[in-house]
Amino acid sequence: MLSHLSIKNFTIIENLEIEFKPHMTVLTGETGAGKSIIVDTLGIVLGSRVDGGIIYPGKEKCEITAVFDLTNLPLAKKWLITNELSSDDENECIIRRSINKDGRTRSTINGYPCTQQLVRDLGGLLLNIHGQNEHQFLLKCDTQRDLLDAFAGNSDVCLKVENAALKLKAVKNELTDLENNLAERNAKLDLLHYQLAEFDKLALKSGEVLELEQELKRLGNAENIMEQCKIALDIVTDGENNLPIISSLHTVRNCLEKINFSDPKIIVTLDLLENARINLETVADNIHSYLADFDLDPERYNTVSTRINAIYDLSRKHHVKPENLCELYTKLQMDLENLECSVLSLEKCKTKVSGLEKIYFEEALKLSVRRKQAAHKLSSLITEKMQLLMMQGGDFAVDLKKNDENIISVNGREDVEFLVTTNSNQPLKSLRKVVSGGELSRISLAIQVVISKSAPNLTLFFDEVDVGIGGKTAEIVGLLLKKIGGNQQIICITHLPQVAALGDTHLKVEKESVSDATNVMLKFLNNDERVLEIARMLGGINITDRTIAHATEMLGL
Repeated sequence: MLSHLSIKNFTIIENLEIEFKPHMTVLTGETGAGKSIIVDTLGIVLGSRVDGGIIYPGKEKCEITAVFDLTNLPLAKKWLITNELSSDDENECIIRRSINKDGRTRSTINGYPCTQQLVRDLGGLLLNIHGQNEHQFLLKCDTQRDLLDAFAGNSDVCLKVENAALKLKAVKNELTDLENNLAERNAKLDLLHYQLAEFDKLALKSGEVLELEQELKRLGNAENIMEQCKIALDIVTDGENNLPIISSLHTVRNCLEKINFSDPKIIVTLDLLENARINLETVADNIHSYLADFDLDPERYNTVSTRINAIYDLSRKHHVKPENLCELYTKLQMDLENLECSVLSLEKCKTKVSGLEKIYFEEALKLSVRRKQAAHKLSSLITEKMQLLMMQGGDFAVDLKKNDENIISVNGREDVEFLVTTNSNQPLKSLRKVVSGGELSRISLAIQVVISKSAPNLTLFFDEVDVGIGGKTAEIVGLLLKKIGGNQQIICITHLPQVAALGDTHLKVEKESVSDATNVMLKFLNNDERVLEIARMLGGINITDRTIAHATEMLGL
């Protein structure tokens, strides 16, 4: 509920602080006293458009602050938490707006700077103003749908429809992305299959490139290699012009063995000669083995040359080094697997969409049936209340317009619109086309009376609800407002004593002139003051004992 309103430097209000109370509060005062200013300030703090011309004379800026108690407003608390403007344990919301002379404006929610749209979104969860201004929330189709669902007790079904729609939309978007990329994906698949076929045909092994390059060098230099190996072998073992090295080593050894073996240097030298002989014999064996294994087949050279050319061609084609081809092959295989999985995902996604569509349409059908039943009942009840509010012959209907079959909406399969006629023999029209502010306020009152126990526990501000009525009808309006006030906070600007007398709290609006400046003042009235105010409303300028007695009787004092 609205618990506090602070107004500084707004038009003819220099400084005003109001503490509001639960249930039904009435605001009264002389015509032109400034009652509508309270409505205007609430509209401004909740995000309506404004300019610098509303600032109190001689001041640079005005500031309006509204404080709300969120104890019985779970939707508003959830909205604040979702938008990170409040914590779970906070039960108070402070909305502040300042306007400078140059038209610049700034709004905060719980101290956080916010856009006017955010403020308006939150305002719809806190306060509804019924009157001739932009906050006539009942004119919004979304509000009308929400009121019908609240009256029908559809919260659980609505949540199921919303969840089903959101899931379906998400999967449909995924399917659309998959389908849009299908042609590109198929082209990639064809290319990968072709590329991998080339790799499979080549059947390259890890490290093979280095081995082939080394073999090709040997084969290309085969004759020279054999010639050099034979020369080396001759020198080591079978030299023709000179003694071979191994034989020479034997000769040297024989010479040294004839020397005294007791000389340590000779013994060490003989050991070195023996090691040299053994190593040279190993060299000779290795050269023999190398020559024995050496392939002089020219076909082998062609085979190796052809294969290594094929490897180099493939590496140039993919712009990688030959030794990195095996790594590329592994990557291409992984790419193919991923693409094939995504094609499989497309089929799974189609199946998932079909399943979610079935769930959505089943839940939406349940909601449609419940809305149809509730629409008939709500129409009858509101029509009945309209007859009590000086709209005899008036009619009210809830129109359900089915959406296109292809539309998946979080709000179900139909649009909801309130239709009304205030006179008999006239067709029903959209509530938005009702011109009279007084009639609209009374229709709003009738709606609120019917749905007050099921609607969100918002603060309701009624302005001009008593325009053009009096007598018995005025008393009925007051009783209806009193009834709503039993469940939620009602603030009502009224000119009727029958309505004012039924308020739980009474605020009087007055103008005060000081030093050529005019200020609006608000005062909570006690019982004696209420008697005088009701008497003024009953009798005008001349208040008699009879009007005072009548006022006392109306107040039940």
